[in-house]
Amino acid sequence: MDPITAITTAGTAVKVVSQVSTVLFTFIQDTKRVDNNLSSFFVEIQVLKTALTSIADSFQDTSLRKSTNVQVDHWNSIDDALHECNKTCEELLGVLDGIRGDHKESTTLNRVVRQIKLDWESGTIGVLRSRIQCHTTSLQLALQIINV
Repeated sequence: MDPITAITTAGTAVKVVSQVSTVLFTFIQDTKRVDNNLSSFFVEIQVLKTALTSIADSFQDTSLRKSTNVQVDHWNSIDDALHECNKTCEELLGVLDGIRGDHKESTTLNRVVRQIKLDWESGTIGVLRSRIQCHTTSLQLALQIINV
């Protein structure tokens, strides 16, 4: 695995995280009663997006790519972490799309249905949230190691 592959993987992950962020923001805007957990989750997604963007930017630094300090095994670990992060975010996006359903407009009935679906999926979302927190931590650590 080389830094160019990691740039591509990080870019893909940024795209998916951006989609998740947009869906969560829409839920927050459409729901009159916003749970603090949902607002906090939105902030966590933004932090993950920042970490992914920073990693992608670091990989694009040509001096970093030529550096011998970052071993091939570390690049492979970062690539694996990015793939796992992307997989988790795609799974979350699928859950959120299922909650949102086909009805994108914000009628009272649609808000009630979305809230019921959101409550129903809260356990799954909680697990995915924990995984996203782990991904964020590991990617921030990887970024620190790269930039040392």
